[in-house]
Amino acid sequence: MKTLTEAFLHTEERTVDKTGGISFEGKRYEVGLQLIGRKVEVHYDPSWSGEVEIHHHDFTPFMAVEQVIGEHCGTRASLPEYMTGLKPERSRLLEGLNKANISGHTRKEVAVVFRKGREDMDNV
Repeated sequence: MKTLTEAFLHTEERTVDKTGGISFEGKRYEVGLQLIGRKVEVHYDPSWSGEVEIHHHDFTPFMAVEQVIGEHCGTRASLPEYMTGLKPERSRLLEGLNKANISGHTRKEVAVVFRKGREDMDNV
């Protein structure tokens, strides 16, 4: 009976991706990390739902089930309040710059003028 069932199974070839899964008829199936990069034969019956049979010459045939991604996959838990960053109320650097600007104690750059020196050189 098993031989008769296998004779009527449909077969397609797929390459296992870097996550150890295959894509088949719009669904993802987990086939294992040991098959990454290898071509496998997917045996299936259209009446099966959610599973396919995987064949590879180095492994015994096995059933792979559809990969289900739950609602909690990829979500992050929020950090506790004591671990979140504090918002600064003031800046000592900005306060110091403002104080220096208001009091007029900011440093002014001195420009060097060479014109007068050149005039003195021409007169010599």
